[in-house]
Amino acid sequence: MTSKGAEDAVVEKRGVKSITAAEIVSPPRTPLDIRAIPLRGVHLIEASAGTGKTYTITSLVLRLIVEEELPIQSILAVTFTNAATAELKGRVYERLLHAEAVLSGQKSGDGDPALERLLSLPNRERAQQLLQIAARDVDRAAIFTIHGFAARMLSDHAFESGTRDDTELVGDQRALVQDVVADFWASHVANLPEQTFEQIGGTGFFRTLVRVGLTAAAALDVPLVELERPADLKEKVAVLERAFVEAKAAFAEQGSELYELLSKSTSLDRNKFRPASVEKDYLGYCSYFARGYATVGHPDTDRWTVTKVESSIKKNQIPLQHPLLSLLEELRSAHQAAEIAARELADHLRAEICRTVRERVLREHERAGTQSFDGLLHGLLHALRSEQGAKLAASIRRQFAVAMIDEFQDTDPVQYEIFRRIYMEAASFGRAPISLYLIGDPKQSIYAFRGADVRTYLRAVSEASGGLWTLATSYRASPRLVRAQNVIFGAPRDAFCVPGIDYQAVDPKPGAADVLLDAQGNPLPGIVLLETEDADEQSALRDVAQEVGRFLAAGHKLNGRSISPADIAVLTRTNRQAQDVQSLLRQQGIPAVMHGDRSVFEAPEALELRRILQALAEPGNRVLARTALSTRFLGLSATDLTLLEEDALLLEKWTTDLRNWGHLWKS
Repeated sequence: MTSKGAEDAVVEKRGVKSITAAEIVSPPRTPLDIRAIPLRGVHLIEASAGTGKTYTITSLVLRLIVEEELPIQSILAVTFTNAATAELKGRVYERLLHAEAVLSGQKSGDGDPALERLLSLPNRERAQQLLQIAARDVDRAAIFTIHGFAARMLSDHAFESGTRDDTELVGDQRALVQDVVADFWASHVANLPEQTFEQIGGTGFFRTLVRVGLTAAAALDVPLVELERPADLKEKVAVLERAFVEAKAAFAEQGSELYELLSKSTSLDRNKFRPASVEKDYLGYCSYFARGYATVGHPDTDRWTVTKVESSIKKNQIPLQHPLLSLLEELRSAHQAAEIAARELADHLRAEICRTVRERVLREHERAGTQSFDGLLHGLLHALRSEQGAKLAASIRRQFAVAMIDEFQDTDPVQYEIFRRIYMEAASFGRAPISLYLIGDPKQSIYAFRGADVRTYLRAVSEASGGLWTLATSYRASPRLVRAQNVIFGAPRDAFCVPGIDYQAVDPKPGAADVLLDAQGNPLPGIVLLETEDADEQSALRDVAQEVGRFLAAGHKLNGRSISPADIAVLTRTNRQAQDVQSLLRQQGIPAVMHGDRSVFEAPEALELRRILQALAEPGNRVLARTALSTRFLGLSATDLTLLEEDALLLEKWTTDLRNWGHLWKS
C-alpha cells in the first residue's frame, strides 16, 4: 500500500476528486510459501491476475509427485476451457523436465522456491526417478474441463453412478430448447388476444422465452418458485382501452387548452412544472393519442394528473382544476394496472416455460440416449447424492487423490457441491493425501454475468479447513500500476460491494522496473483518471480518441521503443461504441482494428455480399444491379455507374454476367 505522498507518483487525477488510501480490512490470509503449504487438506488460494497461479499449480504437482510419490495420473486439475487444459498440460510437462534437469545438476534452479524445496530432500535420485516417470506419463495427466471431468467420471464409474454406457454427448441443445419453446408459444402465447399479446411484449417475447428456456435447461438443480395466479390481463386491457378512447376524445378538444393553462398558470410551482417540461409532455400526449391504440407505452410523465397538480400548487394559491386532468389520471392508472398484470402474466409464462423445458429436455435426452454438458454435471451430482454416492466418491478419490480447481471464482453451486462431496467430506484414505486446492480470484467472483456465484465462493472461504492463502506478488504488471491499483481498490472498505470480498494488496515483483516512460525517461503514472466535460456519450468517446492521439504524439517509450497504436487497447461497453471509437481514431490517422462479439453477418463485407446476392437473385432489377456493382467486391465507381446509363452494351454485359453468376450460384 502506498503512502499519501506516494499516491501522486502512481495515480494522476485530471478533474477528479482526490482518492485517499485507507487501510485494507479483510479476513486474514497467509501469504503462500510454495515450500511450506501442506499437501493435505482443503486449501483456498486467492490469486490476482499475474501473481503466479500457473506456477503455483505446477509447483504443487512437483511436490505431490516427489514428496507423496503420487503418479501424475492421480493428480486431478480442473479448469474451464479446452485451450486452458492444453496449455496447463504443456506447462506441467515443461516444469517436470526442468525440475529433473535441476536435480541432475544440468540446470540451475535460479532461486525457484519449489525447486529449492526438492533440492533439500534427502533422496535426490529417487526424486529424479519419480519426475522422469511423470514426464514419460504426462499424456495420462488428469487435466480436464469441468464438463470433461464429469463425463469421464460418469463413464469410468457407470455402475456406481447408474449411467448408461452408450450415452451420447450433445454439446449444444439450443435447437432442442427452441423446438420446445416453439411448441409452448403455439399453445400458450400465439392464441392470446392481440392487445394482451402486445402488452407482454409481442413477438419479442419469443426471444425472451428462448433465453429463459436455455437458462432452465442449464440449471436443472435450481428450484422453481411457485407463483400466484396472475391477474386477468384481458380485463385490465379492456379497461385501458375504454380509458384511452375517452381520454383521446377529450384531449382532441381540450388538450391545447390544458397545455396553455399548465404553461402559464401562476399558481403552479415552476420547479415542478417548467414550461419546457410541459411542452415535452404535451407533444408526448399528441404522439401517443395519434397511434390509435393504448396497449403499450404511456407517455413518461405523471405531471398531467389531478394528484400531481394539486401537490404542486403554491401556498395560498387557488387550486387549478381541469376536467381533462381526471381523465388522464384514470388513463395512467389503467396503464399501470395493465402493466402490472402484463408482468404477472409474463412471469407466469416464464415459469411455465422453465418447467416445460426441464421436463421435455430431460425426457428427450432419456429417449435418445443423449446428454448435454450441463446435464453431465447434474448427472454426476445426482449420483453423488444417491444411496451409492459415498461409494462413488470413494472410487473417485482412489482414482484422483488430489484435486486442483483452477479459476475457482467461476464455480457455481452445482460444481462446488460435486467437489465438496468427493473431497471435503472425506477425512482420509489410507496413506495417500486427500487434498483439494481451490484457486481463483475473489474479485472476479462477483461477475454473475459470466456464471460466477459469489455466495459459492464465500461458502468455500468458510469451509477451507486447510487455510486461506494469497499470492501477494504481481509478476506481470509494472510497479507503478501495481501500487496505483492498491490505492484505487484499497481506499474504500467495500470496493466490490459484497461483504467478505475485499481487496488484498499485492506487491510488484522484486527488482522490477517501470517500462512505460515519458519522453524525458520518467515513469508515467500507473493509472490516469479522466473526467469528461460533457455528459453525452459521443463527447466522451471523442475525448477518449483525442487522449489516444495525445498519448501517441507525446513521445512516450515502452521497453525503450516508441509507443505504437498496437500497444493501446480501448475497452467499450457496446459494439456500437467500439465502432465509433474506431472511426474517430481513423479520422486522426490512427490505425485501429476492432475485436468484439458481433456476428460475422454484421460486418461491412457481409452487407456488401448480401447486396451482390440480391442482384444475383434478380439480375433484371436495375436498382439491385447498380447497388451490387458499387460494392468494393465489384468496384465500379460513381463515374463508371454513370457511364452505364449511356452505354447500353456495357450495361447488358454486366446484366448478363450477373445472370450467369446467379445461375452458377443456384446450381
